[in-house]
Amino acid sequence: MRVSEVAFVNVVPREYELRTHTYAHLKAEGLGAQAAQHVIQKVRDAYTTLHANLKAGNHGRPGSKRRTKAESKPIAFRPMPPSRTTTAV
Repeated sequence: MRVSEVAFVNVVPREYELRTHTYAHLKAEGLGAQAAQHVIQKVRDAYTTLHANLKAGNHGRPGSKRRTKAESKPIAFRPMPPSRTTTAV
């Protein structure tokens, strides 16, 4: 299960609580300690931003199509692009 899905399902309000739910799973998948912490922090920050925007009304009024769409599914992140390193020929 992705970290964003865990945060969405469990409505985890703090980074520490999200860490207790997901850190061991991320480490088992092979992520290093610093990378695992970074993933958890990015997800928590994204949810903090989403909730602030919802509270400020930036996604429309309660019940609007746009707001319902934003509240109804976990946050998704774009995949990383391939490395842009060039090799000298």
